[in-house]
Amino acid sequence: MRVFQPTRKALFALFVYIIIPSYAILLTMFNYPDLSKSRFIEIMKWIILIGVVLIIISQVQVRYERGSIKRYLMNVAYVVASLLWLLALFGGKPYIQQYWGEYEFRIVVWKILLIALAVAALNVLYFTLEYAVYRSTDAAGVVKKSVNPRGVRLLRTNPLK
Repeated sequence: MRVFQPTRKALFALFVYIIIPSYAILLTMFNYPDLSKSRFIEIMKWIILIGVVLIIISQVQVRYERGSIKRYLMNVAYVVASLLWLLALFGGKPYIQQYWGEYEFRIVVWKILLIALAVAALNVLYFTLEYAVYRSTDAAGVVKKSVNPRGVRLLRTNPLK
């Protein structure tokens, strides 16, 4: 009988996407009671929901071999869910707005989101190239098709004759 065995990536996702951010939000809520608790609870709800999705994706994607379309789609879904998680961490808006007593402050974070989007695009490009490489090789790492990398047709003539 096979028992559920969590992968390292799933455990890493559990700590990075759920435990550490939830702890940080709870610390902020209890150390600064003047801040709106409902907003932090809403953020924590979305962080836990998307974090569970990330853990499930990271656990399921290990079942598929590299080069399979399912593994590729799981990797892309992981990147998209990570972007959604980051947006949820910022409260679902390109700025963080909070009231503290009579003061209101706003932190604009759209540049951080833009950098995260660029990194996600590079990550998807990496997964696409990984999919293409593993798709064109067999299990032993041998290229399936004999391809000339330069695209030049080689002639078998002796130039000295």
